[in-house]
Order: sequence, then structure tokens, then C-alpha cells
Amino acid sequence: MRFPNAVLFKPGAELSYYISQAGGFTQRASKQDILIVRQNGKFEVSEKAHIKPGDEIFVLPKIEAKRLEIVRGITQILYQIAVSARVLLMAW
Repeated sequence: MRFPNAVLFKPGAELSYYISQAGGFTQRASKQDILIVRQNGKFEVSEKAHIKPGDEIFVLPKIEAKRLEIVRGITQILYQIAVSARVLLMAW
């Protein structure tokens, strides 16, 4: 499902029930990376979590290794530019 969707609480229902009621997994969903946000703000990472009234379920997207490497490379370059700029400013 591309948009958040509310599903009525059903006592005893498993996590898979709520995901299917909300439209199921997308192609980019990571079925192993599911977060349950409790009403008190605590996070639980579990595929076998016991769902309670008011819980929110977040299915995280898959992260492709290539994208992660590109982000890491860009981050390193930006860090090096920031360090160089600071050294230049300190020298003045």
C-alpha cells in the first residue's frame, strides 16, 4: 500500500492480517523490516509482534546496496569539503 490506511483492531489477529487489510506489501517493501509503534511511543521490531489497539505498523523499504554506496560516497565527499573549508577559515 502506498498510503497509510487505518484498520479496525481485531483481537487475536496476527500482523499479516493487518498488513493484508491495509493492501499488502509493495514490491519495494522489506518483509523483514517491520516496526510496531506502541501508543506509549516505544518501538518494537518483530514479525511476530502481538498487536494491541492503537498500534501503528510501519513496513520499511528495501535498501539496495548500490544506492547505499552512492550515499556513502557523497557523504564522504561533503565531509571532506566541510573539513577543508574549516581549515581554510581557521588559517585566515
